[in-house]
Amino acid sequence: MWILLKKRQRCKRQAEILEYMDNFVESMALRCAVELGVAGVLNSHPHGQNHPMSEIADRIASPSLDIDGLSRVMRFLSCKKVFDATIDKESGEVMYGLNNSSKWLLTNSESDDQATSSLGPLVLLVTNPCALAS
Repeated sequence: MWILLKKRQRCKRQAEILEYMDNFVESMALRCAVELGVAGVLNSHPHGQNHPMSEIADRIASPSLDIDGLSRVMRFLSCKKVFDATIDKESGEVMYGLNNSSKWLLTNSESDDQATSSLGPLVLLVTNPCALAS
């Protein structure tokens, strides 16, 4: 019985460490989305339509954008329910859009709801390498 209890405790501690690592990955993916202005790109489309990855990449002002890396970040964040992802029936392409969570990443000037403040600056502050190092 004692051995079984020890194994459970050990597995629980391992799960906690893995969860902490997962939270780090989530925060870095959020930082990437905020730095690239992905929410603003998705918000710029009329009538709230979803965007394919190629269109998102075209609208991001970065000369050295890694589209494959951005695709992985967007898939990850959509699995975490930060962005919406649907499959276009005609093209089979993944289409990304805003949801109630990702609207918090819009800058105040991009948001339709002036009563809320953007969480983007907080994401950048909390994930700043200097803040992480301390």
